[in-house]
Amino acid sequence: ADADADDASGDAAGGQAAAFARACAECAGLLRKLATRSEFGDRPPKKRPPHLSRSKYVRDLSAQIGLSLDLVRIAYVQRDMQPGAAKGLVRQESTMAVVPLLDGGLAEVPTPA
Repeated sequence: ADADADDASGDAAGGQAAAFARACAECAGLLRKLATRSEFGDRPPKKRPPHLSRSKYVRDLSAQIGLSLDLVRIAYVQRDMQPGAAKGLVRQESTMAVVPLLDGGLAEVPTPA
């Protein structure tokens, strides 16, 4: 009976993990679509286009940077949720530092070697 209960809880956890993976994939797809439909497409220009005011250019760049950061966050979460991922080893060997973001989340940024 205990083995059946363990199997049921394992199936539920597996179902939740699969649903979470699908949700992450859907979010990433939406973010990519938003990024490609932005003012600059999937890559912003190196210089401000003459037809854009400085404030519009900065606003559009900021929006695109936010979308890119959200995609990176989703990728990290997906990587950490993969079965068999050596989370402790990845964190210890990483040359990344965790820093707070304005939205209250956390991000990893490279630290100088």
